[in-house]
Amino acid sequence: MKRIIYIVFIFLGIINISCHSEVNYVMRENQDIPNMQWIFSEKPSFNIDIQDTTENYILGFCIRYNNDYPDANIYLFVHTQFPEGEKSIDTLSIDLFYPDGTPTGSGKYIKELNVNVSQVRFPQIGRYILDIEQASRRDTLQGIAAVGVYLLSDSKNEGYGKEEK
Repeated sequence: MKRIIYIVFIFLGIINISCHSEVNYVMRENQDIPNMQWIFSEKPSFNIDIQDTTENYILGFCIRYNNDYPDANIYLFVHTQFPEGEKSIDTLSIDLFYPDGTPTGSGKYIKELNVNVSQVRFPQIGRYILDIEQASRRDTLQGIAAVGVYLLSDSKNEGYGKEEK
């Protein structure tokens, strides 16, 4: 009996180790979209505090959605404000469904898709503010549960997400 319990604990330990990959987030934040209806005027805002301008980072976005989302992809405007006040705008297109209609994210009712967008080195120490704006031609996007931003230290996460689809 003791041997069976010992084997069960070893098995559970192996499962626990394999299910928790070591991803070192510098920051990760998701913001819920009320009623899963992203209104055009709502722009979730995220703060990223940078202390090291020599570090390479991986910037990524998280989209939580369901099958009510009407399109194959989502377009986003990412408004960035730098610590010294400069501003920039980037446009992103993220595929939420494959051409056959299968979701690219994982999950049952709510799908989650994490997309590494770029490797970046921040030029200034301080707080960067990212405002995410939905850039569809609709005033309200159905089926978006949450939007998020994450930042990884590239040196601590070598190879993470290189093949992510």
